[in-house]
Amino acid sequence: MKLRATIHNGCGLINTAIKGISKKDRDIYYDALEKADDRFEAIHRKIEDGKHYNVNEIDQYLDKNDFEEFVSTVVDRLKDSASRLKEVVLKNIDKEAHLPLSNLAKIYDYSQNYLRNLINRGKLKGAKKGKIWYVRVKDMDAYAERVGSK
Repeated sequence: MKLRATIHNGCGLINTAIKGISKKDRDIYYDALEKADDRFEAIHRKIEDGKHYNVNEIDQYLDKNDFEEFVSTVVDRLKDSASRLKEVVLKNIDKEAHLPLSNLAKIYDYSQNYLRNLINRGKLKGAKKGKIWYVRVKDMDAYAERVGSK
């Protein structure tokens, strides 16, 4: 089972598999998560013991510790998600075709709610006909290209 998260990347939200599917990726993810959690737990314990931190002190404490592995894991998964968007094959679909979100979601491996969120936030052009949202294939491709280039 993949752990899924929605992460804001400046041009919309993309669903991202945070941990990989290989045992090695899972081990890296869990190890990095444990290290990050230990650092936050240490701060929490000091607060419970009466230590008062201001935001700058917490930032300095966190900067002293190595979060590179955790950040790298998340960034790598973001890159994987962006690549997946770019690699979608739409050979037999007319780029001008307006597809219902249910079809588009299956093609791009995203939920209808995710796509509807993009429409509501103005990140993806869509038109509602009755109760169903439609998006032009060309517009979804443009969104995928913007996400992949960031």
